[in-house]
Amino acid sequence: MSGRPVDELAAAELFRPLALRETRLGSPIVRVPGVPDPPGTIGDGGLWTSVADLTTWLDACNRDRFGERAQRMAETPGGLDAGNASGYAWGVRVRARPHGSLVTHGGSWGAWLAKTARVPARRIAVAVLSVGGTEQAISDLGTELAETLAAR
Repeated sequence: MSGRPVDELAAAELFRPLALRETRLGSPIVRVPGVPDPPGTIGDGGLWTSVADLTTWLDACNRDRFGERAQRMAETPGGLDAGNASGYAWGVRVRARPHGSLVTHGGSWGAWLAKTARVPARRIAVAVLSVGGTEQAISDLGTELAETLAAR
């Protein structure tokens, strides 16, 4: 719609305004000895970032830097045809907790693992990135860290 490639649009409209200097979409890939190469694509597996940039992004989400309307749309779970809530919004899971909503996202590509967990009401943001380990362990760690911080 913008007439620009998505990687250029993301850089201009998201990454540079937030000073995410180590974040990009697509190639070149980063190689780790003994680990399968992730894709050099823009889609699945194609977002490259650092822990510092990722936590800056999560903090921007917690502070509604994209606007309250956009944040609400992105974090409102959809429903199923049967009328049940799915708990899944725009790429994130949203669960009600006593301390406010817990917003999480996780994934893996080969041995690359990631989990983010946010508690926007408390401005808590946790990022766990790993090469190796198990997806469940990384997921549990990120969620447990955010829940522990929110309970304080």
